Amino acid sequence: MMMLKKKRLCWLISGLILLSACNRMQIGGPTLAPNYLEEFYTDLVLDEIDPNILADPGIPGCRLADLRPFGWKEVDSGLIDIRTSEEYAIQVESLYQEGYLDYLQARVEYPDRYQSIPEMSYEEFLTTCNVFPEVDFGQYSVLGAHATGTGCTVTFEKHVYRDEQSKKIIYTVAVIEEGTCEMTSYNRNLILVPRIPPEYSVEFLIQTTGPD
Repeated sequence: MMMLKKKRLCWLISGLILLSACNRMQIGGPTLAPNYLEEFYTDLVLDEIDPNILADPGIPGCRLADLRPFGWKEVDSGLIDIRTSEEYAIQVESLYQEGYLDYLQARVEYPDRYQSIPEMSYEEFLTTCNVFPEVDFGQYSVLGAHATGTGCTVTFEKHVYRDEQSKKIIYTVAVIEEGTCEMTSYNRNLILVPRIPPEYSVEFLIQTTGPD
């Protein structure tokens, strides 16, 4: 279910915000050196849930839009660098454990609304609601950069670069806002990249460009 696609080469404009796995800092101009190589990636294509499951009233906490970003308890919430199946499983379950708590709470607080929803164990809830596909971590690593934007149209443009000299991967997301609508969009920007060697670090660059 994964579709590989090749991203065109481009240089990032100035005013990027550098987000690393450990800290955040402002930078005032282009930082990508000429020796940086653009890396191929594919979007992490999520599975689809049966629409009947999500039909009103739906299962509380089941929709991906209801779930928090990966690593939501951490300082750099939403910045994801996953290289093993064990870590992937932990991150996915952390989302649905919170979703299951929302499900249990909703059944108690709104019994009339959700009386048609059968009682579910956590394992049943996870099996029903989980949309994250299996990943071959012998071939790929998973990166993500949760970002939001406001406007009539919000586009998330992604690029991945490899710096072999410094042994790091740079994941960039340009958030392009268009129009004056007060509508907020978000994207987890989850992608698959060729397996990242253990000695490599990952840095995240997120830029927001609003309407003129």
